[in-house]
Amino acid sequence: MSAAPAIAIMAKTPRPGQVKTRLAPILNDLQLVELQQALIHNAVQLAREVAPMNTYLCFDPPESGHTFSTLLDPQIHLIAQRGDHLGKRLMAAADDVYRRTSGPLMIIGTDIPLITGQHLRHASSMLSSGFDVVIGPALDGGYYLIAMNQLELSVFDIDPTLWGGPDVLEATVAAAKSFRLSVGLLAPLRDLDTPNDALELIKAPTLSPEIRSLLCQAKPISRGTHVGL
Repeated sequence: MSAAPAIAIMAKTPRPGQVKTRLAPILNDLQLVELQQALIHNAVQLAREVAPMNTYLCFDPPESGHTFSTLLDPQIHLIAQRGDHLGKRLMAAADDVYRRTSGPLMIIGTDIPLITGQHLRHASSMLSSGFDVVIGPALDGGYYLIAMNQLELSVFDIDPTLWGGPDVLEATVAAAKSFRLSVGLLAPLRDLDTPNDALELIKAPTLSPEIRSLLCQAKPISRGTHVGL
């Protein structure tokens, strides 16, 4: 039986003009900062349900730690991200957290507002059942969660040009299987990256009231279409 995993959250610091920029056609800079803050708080709250004393916030850019020290509970461990692309930052975050915990590890993002504590618990249960790696697929071809029983940095060692594109999940599964790691998959979920994502997500009854309220402030994205209710 595996121990409960430590949870690392990969997060961009909520700064004007630097977060959720693909939503800029429908939300202004201040609204995007508020949305990023809400997404971070949502991820932290869920992580603390599963790992109340073992939640880590891995922030970028690395000089912005003071921002999170004022935003978050002091029991959240803060770690600066390192690396010049997402794959290297994920490797560094996994290594940094594993050195502090030496046990099962789960990494999540902040861009999946419909993720729940049940998704995290299911991933933990799948690790306990014997999977080496568990992945939560995103509908855009990436993933919103990756968990492992041991430190498996090979799963992040994919072609750097693929990060942010539609082939990340496929390449990650292939990398894991090339090292004979067993892979379990969670149910797919939608990212919140584009105006169309906002249109789809706002229909979901399980969307948090705070995030729904922020998305309802959005401007129309096409004639006769509005993201809000």
